[in-house]
Amino acid sequence: MPFDENNLAHALAALEKSERIGIALPKEPDLDCIASAEALIQGLAALGKHVGFITARPDAALAPLSDAALFVHITQWPTLPKELVLLVDESQSPVSQIRYQKEDGRLRVVLTPQSRTVSQESISFHEGAITCDTALFLGVASRESLNGTLLAPAEFFNGITTLNIDTARENTEYANHNLVMHASGSLSELAYKFLTAMPSPVTIPAQSATVLLAGLMHRTNTFHKQDVSPESYATAAELLHFGADHHTALRLVNGEKPIELLQFFGRASVRSRMDHDHRTLWSFVTDEDFVRTNRTPRDIPALLAHLEAFFPPHETRVALWQDPLTKRVQILVGGDKAVLHAVSSRVPSHVAGHNLLLQSDFSSFTEAEQSTIYALAAHDDSLPMNA
Repeated sequence: MPFDENNLAHALAALEKSERIGIALPKEPDLDCIASAEALIQGLAALGKHVGFITARPDAALAPLSDAALFVHITQWPTLPKELVLLVDESQSPVSQIRYQKEDGRLRVVLTPQSRTVSQESISFHEGAITCDTALFLGVASRESLNGTLLAPAEFFNGITTLNIDTARENTEYANHNLVMHASGSLSELAYKFLTAMPSPVTIPAQSATVLLAGLMHRTNTFHKQDVSPESYATAAELLHFGADHHTALRLVNGEKPIELLQFFGRASVRSRMDHDHRTLWSFVTDEDFVRTNRTPRDIPALLAHLEAFFPPHETRVALWQDPLTKRVQILVGGDKAVLHAVSSRVPSHVAGHNLLLQSDFSSFTEAEQSTIYALAAHDDSLPMNA
């Protein structure tokens, strides 16, 4: 599905005028987001743009990347330069005039005192604002979600152009230019379409094509998702045409899975069951499963992706797990955007990657399952009677 032509034209025109572009990523970017950033930096830099990051380095996302050489722009994590601010305490040393001159490769700043000599003690220096004229938000649903990771104060964005590229349904479209496509398979697909739509032709090198293919495969669960669009398959074919290495991309997606993780998947699979009437796959994980396999609740999203790939396709996937410390049961729901939207409208929850984490916890699996059934009923009620 193409971008809205009007939005795309305005965004490209703004980017064409930009010299310094700051890229903002979410707090916990996935492979799809990291791959998109890598390809966009490479493409924009090839057009002569100075590109850097305006969010903190996501070390947790960078650590598992199996082939760092493919992510040369990400691993170097370039940041944009900041202004240097000279501060004079005029209560001690009033200044009547400031002038500067450049000579012999040096910049001389001269402060003319008003009544008494400017003392060194009254002068201090600190970092100012990042110097960029455009901020590109990639996979960021709202500006507020970046609190604590931005390398600039919120008011920094008031005087610059902002561009928002995302696929999330909950995106608040907060930028000057919003390229938000809920139907798109991945950010990598959007990044590719964005780069190839630029007025100045951008060549997609094999390295960028490979990471974009990896991002697309990650987001579509190696094309096992039910809602993979024909456009996503077409994008994958075009990336292969640009030299993408399918085996390398697949290795990036799968990574090196330790035997303990596979054992964890196995234990959870044994306690999985299918509800064909409601097109739901359920999986139950006890605190003992975590202890026996030396895994943590951080592996639950990977479990949902594993179940989606190796079990018959279901519209909804639910993982209920018992926290090893609190013994309380928590719920993670995966599914298409319509399912997640319906569930979030009925029970308190928040987005966790491409899934939905219910905010409540429960004393038993039975209680948690009943609460989930109630939440899923919001989607079932919206289906036609013969669905």
